[in-house]
Amino acid sequence: MTFYFESLEVWKKAFWITERIYPLLKLFPEDEKFALTSQIRRSALSVVSNIAEGNGRWNDSEYAYFLRIAKWSCAELATQILLSEKFGYISDKESREILDVLEEINKMLFSMIQNNKK
Repeated sequence: MTFYFESLEVWKKAFWITERIYPLLKLFPEDEKFALTSQIRRSALSVVSNIAEGNGRWNDSEYAYFLRIAKWSCAELATQILLSEKFGYISDKESREILDVLEEINKMLFSMIQNNKK
């Protein structure tokens, strides 16, 4: 079964970020397991999941609401990635790669919210 949201470029980018982040989190210190690591995982999952959930909603206002949640989670995730780099848990290259895609997602979500259509 294929879902419509799987064809959305914004969802594909969010899915890629989630796939990219999981292996990186295994390299974080054990004492971050229930702190930063957990927050990053939840934020990444929130972005991709809210894009998918919004896409499954029946009306435009609900759709836009879930896209806004995904956009807010992008900002949260970007902050956590910046902190991870600052603390030395991920490299500047890894951070920049993720942040660049997050910026693309953020712009796409903004446009989708403004246009308020699937």
